Amino acid sequence: MVFLFCISMTCSAQKDKMVDSSHKQRPDWIGLSSQEKFSVSATAPSLEQTQETCLNDIRQYIVTSIASSIASSEFFGQSQVSRDGISTTLREYSSTVSTRSVGMPYILGISLSNAEDIYWEKWYSRINKSHYYIYHVLYPFSSADRNRAISEFKAMDDAKNERLAVLSDSLSVYTQVSFVRQAISELEALETYFFDEARKAQAQSLRSRFRRSLDDIVIICDSTKVGEWHFHFSLNGRHVVHDEQPVTRSNHAENIRVCKKQKGYVLLYDPMAIETEENTIFFRYSIGSRGLEQRFSFPYIKKNYNINPKNFIL
Repeated sequence: MVFLFCISMTCSAQKDKMVDSSHKQRPDWIGLSSQEKFSVSATAPSLEQTQETCLNDIRQYIVTSIASSIASSEFFGQSQVSRDGISTTLREYSSTVSTRSVGMPYILGISLSNAEDIYWEKWYSRINKSHYYIYHVLYPFSSADRNRAISEFKAMDDAKNERLAVLSDSLSVYTQVSFVRQAISELEALETYFFDEARKAQAQSLRSRFRRSLDDIVIICDSTKVGEWHFHFSLNGRHVVHDEQPVTRSNHAENIRVCKKQKGYVLLYDPMAIETEENTIFFRYSIGSRGLEQRFSFPYIKKNYNINPKNFIL
């Protein structure tokens, strides 16, 4: 094996040649990983590419460390959890924390300017007739740094939990129909964020309940007289507000419009009733998965025309 290794190194040396480096001597921290710092390396045709790869690897190393700490605290203490189950959980946390923590202040602060040391080499490939770079970064990551990053992630995660709880409480008390659209949008985002099945299922169920609640809204008539039909929206006995205008039609009414009152709404119209026909007004709101429809009749009122001859000039 030693003989083969020597042959491999000789062949490699014949193929590639180092033409430049940032230090006279190769540092001994390459490949280091300790409680206070770690190193990453990358190879690419340009320095810019190696730097970007190293930055990504630094982020991945840190978020994996965060994920492992969080998963350890949450799952190692549970009974009847197999080693394979823990390993799977760690992998899932590592993947999800990596995507969720991109906007964390600590992750955003990762920069090569914060590196403890950097070393690079420029090589020439005799086979490809081209140059490439090997880049090494020694990055500080102490226990204090790790704890701070974990705290940031947990604070972000706790905020998501708190928002889910607030939305859950609001389901039975909301009074604005427009709030449902906002809640559904937020819950969809929470479903995407949550990386455990329990919270994901909770957000999904709550989103469905918000949608179904719209189907329970009804129109209650408060009072009516010719030219006016007063009403309000009701959901499980409480008044709710829906300020979108309905679609209206009528066979014998004109100038139909809906106006908001202090409590509820009034549909105003100009009656053009005919004695021999049914005089109705139909209006429809788009709420939830169905249309909320209402139809009512208004009476024919015979108009008395009292002609006073004094009103005319011959």
